[in-house]
Amino acid sequence: MRLFPPTPERGGLKPRNMAILAILFSTLFLAQGAVAPDATAVYIIDLHQNDGMGIPGPTYIKGTPVTVSGIVTSPDSVWNTYSTSVCIQDETGGINVFVSGGLNEGLHFALGDSVTFSGYVAQYQGLTEIDSSFSVVSLVTHATGRPVPAPLVLTCAEVNATYQMDNTEPNESRLIRINSVELVSGSWPVTPATSNVTLQVSDGTATTTLYIDKDSGANGTPEPVGYFDVIGILKQYDTSLPYYSGYEIVPRFASDIVYQGLGPIITSGPEEDDISTTSVTIYWTTNTASTSVVEYGTTTSYGNTVGDSSTLVTEHAITLPGLSPGTVYHYRVYSTDAEGTRFSNDRMFATISDVPGEFHVYFNKSVDTSYSKGTDALGNQNVRQKLIDRMNAATYSIDCNFYSFSLSTVTDALIAAKGRGVQVRFIIEDDNSGSYEVQRLINAGIPVITSTYGGNHGADAGWGVDHNKFAVFDCQTGTSKTDDWVWTGSWNSSIAGENDGNSCLAVQDHGLASAYKIEFNEMWGSDTATPNPSEARMGSKKSNNTPHKFTIAGIYLEQYMSPSDGVEPEIIEVVGSADSTIYFCILSFTSDNISQAMKLKWDTISGFQVRGVFEGSNIGPITSGSEWYALSGDPGSYNQWIPPADVWQDGLPSSDLLHHKYMIVDSSWPLLDPTVVAGSHNWSYSANQVNDENTLIIHDATVANVYLQEFAERYHEAGGTGDVLISAGDPDGAAPPPSIALEAFPNPFNPSLNVRYVLTSTSVVSVKIYDVSGRHVRTLLNNHKEFPGFHSIPWDGKDSAGREVGGGVYVVHLEAGKKSLAEKVVLLR
Repeated sequence: MRLFPPTPERGGLKPRNMAILAILFSTLFLAQGAVAPDATAVYIIDLHQNDGMGIPGPTYIKGTPVTVSGIVTSPDSVWNTYSTSVCIQDETGGINVFVSGGLNEGLHFALGDSVTFSGYVAQYQGLTEIDSSFSVVSLVTHATGRPVPAPLVLTCAEVNATYQMDNTEPNESRLIRINSVELVSGSWPVTPATSNVTLQVSDGTATTTLYIDKDSGANGTPEPVGYFDVIGILKQYDTSLPYYSGYEIVPRFASDIVYQGLGPIITSGPEEDDISTTSVTIYWTTNTASTSVVEYGTTTSYGNTVGDSSTLVTEHAITLPGLSPGTVYHYRVYSTDAEGTRFSNDRMFATISDVPGEFHVYFNKSVDTSYSKGTDALGNQNVRQKLIDRMNAATYSIDCNFYSFSLSTVTDALIAAKGRGVQVRFIIEDDNSGSYEVQRLINAGIPVITSTYGGNHGADAGWGVDHNKFAVFDCQTGTSKTDDWVWTGSWNSSIAGENDGNSCLAVQDHGLASAYKIEFNEMWGSDTATPNPSEARMGSKKSNNTPHKFTIAGIYLEQYMSPSDGVEPEIIEVVGSADSTIYFCILSFTSDNISQAMKLKWDTISGFQVRGVFEGSNIGPITSGSEWYALSGDPGSYNQWIPPADVWQDGLPSSDLLHHKYMIVDSSWPLLDPTVVAGSHNWSYSANQVNDENTLIIHDATVANVYLQEFAERYHEAGGTGDVLISAGDPDGAAPPPSIALEAFPNPFNPSLNVRYVLTSTSVVSVKIYDVSGRHVRTLLNNHKEFPGFHSIPWDGKDSAGREVGGGVYVVHLEAGKKSLAEKVVLLR
């Protein structure tokens, strides 16, 4: 009910006047039992009228003062614990309200509040908001506990089509529901993520984005298995004009994830571990005691089953024996209780090859080998020739996926390979597909597709680019597994790529090559020489469908593809594992989440070092979002570091870019999981959510030291003066590491905890949970043989009977051989 029709004049009243009128009219509306709007309030739907570029207008342009009345559909503290970020809905539509620092000022909205709110029209990444500072907004709460509007049921296709031909967005910021969706890409945050998580779901009509905010109740929920319903606010995140795309559903609470089907809920996993040449152990947990069965095989038809159908447990561990070395397997688990049977989604693993493999790192700029610990880094390499040599050695197949391509001699090598009978397939970023060298490939009869092939990377998928720089060689079924190679890194096969500072990796391993081949085939749409547009999946349409864990030439590494595999949380996991140092060289760094994870280490560990080199020309003004400003201590930045980190802008010639995307963690402690993150993935929104990218996380002291030699050169070249061998708490960089190490993260936690530990020798390990009185609560691992390196096991806050334990202090106890460690943790309820 409205007393007056909305008009521009009434929408333009000063906030003080609007607040006074709101008070005058609140009694009338409460008496009538309706939402109590202000007489000056505008219909919310009118705020979602835009110009041709998706910017609010013409009536309510950005900066226009407005008043709205309605019911709070998403309360404060759901998406932000510092600022007020809520949604209000009237009978016509919904609107997002954002007040920076509002919670700190006491500006609160509860679910079901009937309110009138005044502020100014704004827009953030395409999302129309009422976004004002606390000093100029006004809030009147008329009633509490009112019924929340029922969610509007939409399909994924309808979410993607929120922007209408008449430049309106009638459903933006509404409470909606999408029924019977399934997860198609991304990693569900079963363990509460420390950064926001972007997933892709499909209901058969289309694929759309499910965005789980790290502060919401949906973070840390069990992964839905099969189909589920999701409730949330329809939001938009579009990084470039025109603002026609980027629509997503954002759940508020754990209850917004509506599970379907019977049987026990899989609360963690399944996860593969203890991978060898002929066996693997699969772990998962369920909310009720149930059976433990694994189906597995080289295809999704599986064909093999192993497990225990009689013993009912909540912690499941099944070993798959008799596997073939260097082979990619599919598997799924299922558990049965009195209510029924629940299956997991398909997952994959690769057994370790029975041939050692090879691992090479090349840098095209100078390195400082004075930091070498025995293996000198290969600097000033002719990277182009290294790639050509690999192409010339190919016998069966070459699959290339490049962002840019303009080197004639590389083209010559591919054409020559085709001439001698090698199957060559080529994917190129659409923006760079018009180059002369790409046309030469096409003229030679080499099949070429672009990143927009099959309707990919369009408005419905959030745009994005194919930013990969990888090639796969001789990965063919039935051929030798000793000639399968992967080429990857930050180097573009282009003239600019030759001049810019880059690293490249060449890896011989059938399992890793198979993972990259699976990714290529998904983008290509087939496993043949002929691409299939109806099956081609790129960008946000891809699935998390490759194995992730490998051991190659004694080096343990992880592989992830963007945006399907949730790469940013994996990078943050590496940051969280750091004990003394984080060094990096980066072209683009705009991720607040990665920056804040680094700052947490910086703030909490005495002497912890963060050193980095940014590409100077890519920083831009302080409004660009570059984390340079925060890390360098700029007082105008968000999340300012005090004191500033030891960061620099690159010292390469102005014509050359620092094109790296690598991070080195704990390189000075060889036995405490030194780790390198490398690949094509910049630390940015686009890389994490819409671009095609690939990332390797390499756990190896030698590789970390090789990258350290490159970093030392770039760091000192940029002006840094520190000794990059020094470690936190270790002024000489020579203190021996402990034989075991234990860390529980996050701490405090709710609802689940990661117990991380490092072994320096093969040990029989037990991990147990006790309360502060010494009473045993849960055994996470019991007398399990484990090898040297980094390990992690989750605790879901439940006891051995599967019951949630109360909030309070608990003790994590680690036994490894004759050594033991304990750490207190706090469970918040």
